Amino acid sequence: APQISNVILSPGDTCVAVSHQISVDVTTAIGTVDSVRLSYSFDAVPQTPITMTVPTSGNTYVFTIPAATPTNAVVSWSLNGWNSALLSASYTGTSYQDDYLNGVVVTATSDPAGPVCDGDSITLSASIPGLPHL
Repeated sequence: APQISNVILSPGDTCVAVSHQISVDVTTAIGTVDSVRLSYSFDAVPQTPITMTVPTSGNTYVFTIPAATPTNAVVSWSLNGWNSALLSASYTGTSYQDDYLNGVVVTATSDPAGPVCDGDSITLSASIPGLPHL
């Protein structure tokens, strides 16, 4: 069966939605590598898979996942490789989410809530309900 190795996703989570590149080495001890496919989804909605039959360089295949729609969608992805002997291998990547602050509401309060004079003490508090990355 093919061997999938040296999988690199770049960049990781970002503050705005951007395209992400996946670099992967695929080799096989039997026959030749026939194709490698990247499957991905935005918020569990499958997108059109990308298939490559020729490596970008040597045994390395480089794929680009476009910026997510919506911009804060959770992106899930996986790779499959096939060889000429009809054997396959698969790899499931770690999901990521760009623009993760989109839609987050920050609530700030002060104590005391009224006017503050020079030299007075004040306590500031903030809450961010449901923030997934903190």
